[in-house]
Amino acid sequence: MLSLSHTTGYAVLALRCMVRNRDRMLQAKQIAECTGLPLPYLSKILHSLGRSGLVLTKRGYNGGFTLARPAEQITLVDVAEAVDGAGWLPQCLLGLDDCPGACHCPTRTFWKKERQRIEAELRRITVRDLLRLGRRGTSSHLDQACAVAGRRFTTSPKGVTSRSANKRRRGSKKRTASNSRGDPA
Repeated sequence: MLSLSHTTGYAVLALRCMVRNRDRMLQAKQIAECTGLPLPYLSKILHSLGRSGLVLTKRGYNGGFTLARPAEQITLVDVAEAVDGAGWLPQCLLGLDDCPGACHCPTRTFWKKERQRIEAELRRITVRDLLRLGRRGTSSHLDQACAVAGRRFTTSPKGVTSRSANKRRRGSKKRTASNSRGDPA
């Protein structure tokens, strides 16, 4: 079955997270938490989106990622080309790299028309359209994660993020458990 790549789907998830938090720059770890994607893989996707001009990137203090233009101006074709390159939609339905264009393959005429139709439809669908999907029925897992991501990365009165404090608490539980077995401290 023909579908967009997983990488394109993950890029859409990252963009949706940025749309929901468009008033601020998001760090890659915040987007990873929002989407549930592994940080190293997500970082590659975010940098591809940045190189293509879909996302603004800023390093350093108050840095992160944000949309370069409104979500209604970013199409699925834009996203697919940003992360998968210009050849994201195969030229040959059979997946042959060396398909001669002049051959009389029974799928050639059909695929040429369908490819144009698919590309036209994906140029019509925007990230904003995909954002609306989560609002129609019950809230999606992604919507819940994005809402929680903003709260998880707020600064506590002591200046420590909630996430780091949780890691420290878990670390102290591990040390306590190992000490109760008689392991050296």
